[in-house]
Amino acid sequence: MGNEMEIILVRHPETIAPKGMCYGRLDLELKESPSITKDKVVSQLVNAPDYIISSPLPRAKRLADEIAKHFGIKELETDERLMEMHFGDWEGKMWEELPKTETSKWLDDFVNLNAPNGESFVELQTRVMDFANEWWLHQELPKMKKLGIQKLLVVSHSAPIRVLICHKKSLPLEKAFRMKIDFGSVTYL
Repeated sequence: MGNEMEIILVRHPETIAPKGMCYGRLDLELKESPSITKDKVVSQLVNAPDYIISSPLPRAKRLADEIAKHFGIKELETDERLMEMHFGDWEGKMWEELPKTETSKWLDDFVNLNAPNGESFVELQTRVMDFANEWWLHQELPKMKKLGIQKLLVVSHSAPIRVLICHKKSLPLEKAFRMKIDFGSVTYL
């Protein structure tokens, strides 16, 4: 990646999910107004983005809309490949309610195993890296270069952001959850 391209990853605001709830695709209300998180994000940015892409899930999209409005960016794109990991039958349930036989097996190999009717971390990695390859990693002509975008801001979720950081730092996916990715955090790739 040439140094003229800047990728900024932003995690959505905190939701009202109680601690210990398993959620990925579930749409939950936000704890605070996305404009409060937007102020935190904007204060951490070195430069204004010239393009914003967001997960279509409302908790990410609402923050992306606020950031776009702040910078006067009229075109905001969403991409389903940036959605959070799908936990299938576990969505919206408390971890301690889930069958221990299923969760202990999954925790031993969360990279390759999926929740019942959900997706594995490897499946998530495939779609997130497909997005990154299209936008900035493509050898020939990445979409950023094609569209003349220098500073791309991506509003997404914990797991997709972890995948992109693991790729950038050449870390195995098994180490993805050792990183701290706070709500409303800003990470430069």
